[in-house]
Amino acid sequence: MFPALDMLKEGYEIYVAADACGDLSVECHNRAMDRLVQAGSVPITSCQYAFELQQDWARAETYDGMMEILKAQPDPLLEVGAWRARVGGRHQGRLISLRSPGGVR
Repeated sequence: MFPALDMLKEGYEIYVAADACGDLSVECHNRAMDRLVQAGSVPITSCQYAFELQQDWARAETYDGMMEILKAQPDPLLEVGAWRARVGGRHQGRLISLRSPGGVR
């Protein structure tokens, strides 16, 4: 937490992958995240970060690797296999939402 606070003081934009860091207890983690947000950091998830790296699901060169990362996630809401089966493999230029009931919007 302290390196992030120091970097915020120096003018850096800080994005904290909240699900990729921990603490001694849930309460300690929550208070540390509150402090980081209070100081100006932006909380995100590791999936959000990965999606920002991917940027566009039509990027064929990184699509398969991204799908493997998503399949490895423990979050049961990320039903990548079911989503992929519904759209028949590679996505065809549609905006995806892996958390929506339909899987594709």
